[in-house]
This record gives sequence, C-alpha cells and structure tokens, in this order.
Amino acid sequence: MSDALLPLIEISKVFVMSFIGAILLAKWLRGENRFLTDMPFLFGIAMFFAAAGESLDVVMDLGILPADLVIFKVRTTITSFTMLFYLITTVLIWLNDRPRLSVVIVVSYTAVLLSVIWLAPEINLVRLWVMPFLFALFFVFVGTFILAWHWKRLPDVHGLVMAIGVIIAMIGQALKVPLSTMGLTWISEITDLVGLSILALGLLIKPGYAKAG
Repeated sequence: MSDALLPLIEISKVFVMSFIGAILLAKWLRGENRFLTDMPFLFGIAMFFAAAGESLDVVMDLGILPADLVIFKVRTTITSFTMLFYLITTVLIWLNDRPRLSVVIVVSYTAVLLSVIWLAPEINLVRLWVMPFLFALFFVFVGTFILAWHWKRLPDVHGLVMAIGVIIAMIGQALKVPLSTMGLTWISEITDLVGLSILALGLLIKPGYAKAG
C-alpha cells in the first residue's frame, strides 16, 4: 500500500468519525438530563469537526482545492476546534467550581492557538508551531483520565480506555510528518483513526468500579 490510496483512507476516516460522532450524540440525546457540558455531546461534536478537517484533506489530495497555505490554515483551524473540546472537558473536570477561570483558560488557549496558526508563514511552520499546543493538551488530558480511572471517578466513562485511545492518536499525529516523506502517510492516518475509535469506546463503556457500585 502507498499514499496513492491515501484519499480512500481519508474518505473512510470521514465516514467513521462521522459515525462515531453520531453514536455519541445519540447517547447524549437518550439521557434524561442533558447538558452541553456532557462528554458524549462534547466529543460527538469534536468528531464532526475532525471529520470536517479530514474532508478538506481529501479535497486537497484529490486536487479539487489547492494544497496552499491559506487552505491548510483553514483546515488546521477547523481541526483545532477538536482540540478545544478536549480542553473544555479537561477544564471542567478540574475547575468545575471556578467557571470564570475555566472561561479564561479556554478563551486564552483558543486565541493564542488561532494566532499561531494564522501568523505562520508556511505550511511546515503551521505544523511545527501547533504541535506544542497539541501535545501539551493531550498530555494533560491523558493524565486527567488516568487519574480519574485510578481514583475511581467519572463512573459514566472508562478513563483508562479513553487515555489509551488518545495516546494512540498522538502517536499517529507524531508520525505523520516523518512518514509523509516516505510515502507512508496512510500508516499515521490509520493509527489516528484507531486511537479515536478507542477513545469513543471509552465514552460508551463504564469501568468495572461503576458496575460494582
């Protein structure tokens, strides 16, 4: 397999991520008390933003849109909203009783991230400058959900499974640039999709301590 089949893999990712998003939103809609801060809702919307960003990858790889700096920045902006939902979830866990500070953190992170994206003078620098934001957030996210699982908190989701999914997705993202130079971008795309699927599974199943309770 080579990157000649990359658009097909990306199209598959769009459908799978959209399907996962629909499942998570359906779970949220079935709940008796629904809030916009519920994790199935936040991650369901995040999956649709991820699918939208992947759709732009498809049209660029197929030559429908030019793979230029502006289009790439639009694509990165769309996918950055996926990161925003990860951040909101993490902040709500740690600062649920401090709403003003939560808003300041989310708004500041978003403003700086978007500034970095649109100030970058070339595509490679967009990737490079966004990476610290991506990995810093994911490390905090992973640590949060591992601790939640260890402390037997958040009984409605499986924190350990979610953390494993994010770690795998992070590996996929980290491998994208080096693998692209070898025509093996499809490996990082599949790795990313596997990670997102495991993350979604963690949102749908409950940990053993919840069942025991």
